[in-house]
Amino acid sequence: MASVAGSAFLPGQLFAGETEVSALPRQLRIVQITDSHVIDEKSSKHTKRMLEKITKEEKPDMILHTGDVIMDSFKASKQETADQWKVWKDIISDLNTPIHYCIGNHDIWWSSEGVGDPLHGIQWVLKELNLPGRYYSFTQNGWHFIFLDSTRPDDKGGYTGGIDEEQMRWLNEELQRVPKILPVLIMSHIPLLSTSIFDWSKCEEAVWKVSGGLMHADSHIIQSLLRKHPNIKACISGHLHLQDNISYDNIQYMGCGAVSGNWWGDSVFHQTRSGYAVIDLTNKGEIRREYKVFDWKVQ
Repeated sequence: MASVAGSAFLPGQLFAGETEVSALPRQLRIVQITDSHVIDEKSSKHTKRMLEKITKEEKPDMILHTGDVIMDSFKASKQETADQWKVWKDIISDLNTPIHYCIGNHDIWWSSEGVGDPLHGIQWVLKELNLPGRYYSFTQNGWHFIFLDSTRPDDKGGYTGGIDEEQMRWLNEELQRVPKILPVLIMSHIPLLSTSIFDWSKCEEAVWKVSGGLMHADSHIIQSLLRKHPNIKACISGHLHLQDNISYDNIQYMGCGAVSGNWWGDSVFHQTRSGYAVIDLTNKGEIRREYKVFDWKVQ
């Protein structure tokens, strides 16, 4: 049975205001940001102000960026892509908080112009974000973090959400390797499971038409793997620019609103305002999450 809510606590489905949870010592504070889509002075100014607010007021141990760092390099020229990455580098030039990334579909340089270039495809974003690989993991403060590469470009100039066979083998082995007492948090750009995909979709003749680019097309396969590991506490994602929270198979699937809101056209997209998620991880494996609005349009 799935449930949808605005705040998330695991295990036990405890919600905001319950003393039992709020009294638990915080082991690690992370802030999730996503879909910054930086490209110009406007996006740079507001993204930098958001990061300044986060570091000053939230004081996180780390920031997790779940992808689409830049506006778009998927079909952009080499110069346009380089210019966008420069904007991002300038924004974080004096950021002292560690930041870890997922790769978003807009971060991949898939333009036909780049065929044959060493930076073509995923190589450029790996270089710019100094990533150890397109998927990776690490352990910190008694929690294990797994970052997935969730975009599969196709030959038609598009993409679907999913992970390839190599990454699936790695994920399976990784989950077997992690000690069962260690709580796990999984990050992906495209959601592994979402209800807010229906805000993007159409119902035609009583049949929902949902794109495989909105949610992992291999969602059932991944869920069948994850449910075997009770120490997986949550999967967090971006991509949809919408706030979302599902409890399913004792795993919390959390979507996050975008830094850019409606791609910098407005600070609200559908019913979600631009902002970030503050996530506190406790020493008993619980998760406390609060979404905080940063309405850049009125800043």
